[in-house]
Amino acid sequence: MHMPEKWIELVSKKQFPYQSKELLTTDDQTKEKLLMGLRLVDGIIFDEVKNDETLQSRINEMAAEGLLKIKNGRISTTKRGQLVLNNIINIALELR
Repeated sequence: MHMPEKWIELVSKKQFPYQSKELLTTDDQTKEKLLMGLRLVDGIIFDEVKNDETLQSRINEMAAEGLLKIKNGRISTTKRGQLVLNNIINIALELR
């Protein structure tokens, strides 16, 4: 939809103007959380990757390298990690 006014109108009527839906597997959901969540200052909740030991291990390695931080149950990038965020995500996703 290319008309913001129309989109706002539909949403205000609780009519969601999407063209298609896609059901994501658990694996794809984890990937999306990493792709989107690590770009946020708050990062993602560590428990969201708790079922993937390989990913957890890699996250711990990147934290030891000073690229990620794990604090208060959340994973986020350090200042150094923000500079190479795309690489961090690629490395994490290669293991999946």
